[in-house]
Amino acid sequence: MKKLLLVLMFVFPMMAFAKATDSTQDAGRFQEGTHYEVVKGLPSFTKPTVTELFSIYCGGCYQWEKGPLKPLKTWLGQQNIEFKQAHMTFMGAYAKQATMALAMTQGTPRHNSVKQALFNRIHVERKGDWQNDKDFFQTMEKAGLKQSDFEANQNSLL
Repeated sequence: MKKLLLVLMFVFPMMAFAKATDSTQDAGRFQEGTHYEVVKGLPSFTKPTVTELFSIYCGGCYQWEKGPLKPLKTWLGQQNIEFKQAHMTFMGAYAKQATMALAMTQGTPRHNSVKQALFNRIHVERKGDWQNDKDFFQTMEKAGLKQSDFEANQNSLL
């Protein structure tokens, strides 16, 4: 029951926000130059996209991933809105390595297991940040990402 309430608490405001910002309703209400500026030189997008910025070190991000994110992603998919995630490297000694591990597994079957292994290390096992590379790669290997694969592919991401 608690989880259902948590999901509803996040999903309903998102649906209301999407309805409130429906561009077909507001087309005449907002005017270029008065309410917004068009940035010149950037590619335009024909399909709306939601990008979540998260960190494996963030407890709120962990709870969001466990709870309301799945129904939100389902709802966004039904609305034909693309959902993306981007890991932030602003905190934690191994944030850069975590970002690289997530980037190199993006679009592969290993991505979710790598993300869950990173979250679990910090929030479930409560072992804190990694102390050294050996410690970090033990976590990655549990998720199916070998140190040799990580090192071979890391330069292609820079």
